[in-house]
Amino acid sequence: MTSARVKRTTIKEVAKAAGVSPATVDRVINNRAKVSLATTNLVLETYRRLVSGTTADLHGRASEPEPMLRFDFVMESSQPFIDSIKTAVEGIAASSQGFNISLHIHQAPFPFNLQEFTNRLEAVAKESDGIVLVCREDPAITTCLRAISKAAVPLVCLTTDLVDIDRLGYIGINHVSAGRTAGSLLGQLIGAQTGELILLLTGSFRCQYERELGFRSLIREAYANLSIREIYAHQETDKDCLSKLTEAFKLKPFKPLAIYNTGGGNRGVADAIRSMGWGQEVLFIGHEINDASRDLMTTNRMAAVIGQDTKSEVALAINALLHHHQRTTVAPTYTPAAPLVFFKENIGSLISDGLPIFHGKGNAR
Repeated sequence: MTSARVKRTTIKEVAKAAGVSPATVDRVINNRAKVSLATTNLVLETYRRLVSGTTADLHGRASEPEPMLRFDFVMESSQPFIDSIKTAVEGIAASSQGFNISLHIHQAPFPFNLQEFTNRLEAVAKESDGIVLVCREDPAITTCLRAISKAAVPLVCLTTDLVDIDRLGYIGINHVSAGRTAGSLLGQLIGAQTGELILLLTGSFRCQYERELGFRSLIREAYANLSIREIYAHQETDKDCLSKLTEAFKLKPFKPLAIYNTGGGNRGVADAIRSMGWGQEVLFIGHEINDASRDLMTTNRMAAVIGQDTKSEVALAINALLHHHQRTTVAPTYTPAAPLVFFKENIGSLISDGLPIFHGKGNAR
């Protein structure tokens, strides 16, 4: 009886072929330290090329060969939020090598162009085994994604949903609850004062529609002393938020009790408040915990931030695609998570920041 010969590939051989150090290869396979997504993919793909479909892993152990799966993150959002997702993807990549996947990131150019975005979706879908989406709602995008879904490319919506497409599910927080949380916080902080709140709207994302719904309903139900004035900033940038707010303040002078920003551009909001000579008496609550919002809270220019555990959400999206392809027996969960509330007193790492998300795999085949 003959047996198939297993080709053994060493860490040094992979390092030489990839043009990196053996220490870098070791960090990738053992998740010892942060390695960039590009380098992680290079190391893993070099290894797969060397073994050429044979059944050996980087430690020389026999294992079943599995075809490479390519998962793509296609995103359109504010730059700070996209950066947070990129960081999460890069952090997860090293601990997911046992699943034989490669992770790729695609960012919509700024300013947003609808035709360019749908063209990019179509191009990505031709090479992808699964797409994780962060994008606005639009009939053209819906039509494009329906065609992609019919071509058997699984879709997962991350942080903001698209309900008119055939997707595996939505992974993110409950945004109606997030909006109600913002309304409740501001109502309690303002107390019995009577006056106006500014509701700053940006973009065309379902998450922002839902935040607005939650915020308006809570204020209407619980705080008759407060009224809402809506201001729309077309782009989720600091520059646009600053411009639209200062324009509104000067066109018809008034001083709001608070501002709730449903999207990006938090630093622009804070700068608009400062430009009017106002301080902490104008409360400001927004979304997404990042370097800018942390700085604004620690300098008392932002009262609170409503956020989410981005790393865990990215991991759950990847898990959903792995489960779809029967690479794991861990069933995905699509129940929206509760929003997280950050003040300057509780800024810090989340538990998931210090944990490798993928510890191993259950083969469903």
